[in-house]
Amino acid sequence: MMKAISLAVLAGALAISTAVRAKEDVQSANFWISMCKADTPECQAYVFAVADMNAWFKVYRGTPVFCEGDKVTVGQMRAIVTKYVSQKPEEWHRPFLALALEALQGVFPCSAPNITGSVK
Repeated sequence: MMKAISLAVLAGALAISTAVRAKEDVQSANFWISMCKADTPECQAYVFAVADMNAWFKVYRGTPVFCEGDKVTVGQMRAIVTKYVSQKPEEWHRPFLALALEALQGVFPCSAPNITGSVK
């Protein structure tokens, strides 16, 4: 009898947990920030996708959102995004993509002079 009650409580807890998780906005920073702070593969993949999207914009639209240069790694971009988003908890309800683009655009603007002084 006790085992049946324990299983019923466990099943109920799992059902509630699953229902709450299903209502989470998987596009929001609320969803992504903990994964990025923990440097999970999911966050690395997300930031890689942002960089890939930016490359697509550069090639097919001629206007990238940010200009990171050739030597910047996905790990470095993840660190920049995580730092930026971590410092703005009041913005965590917003789409993580928007905050990631703001972070990368702020650090790697396309209109900034490069090392030789010419504009990119």
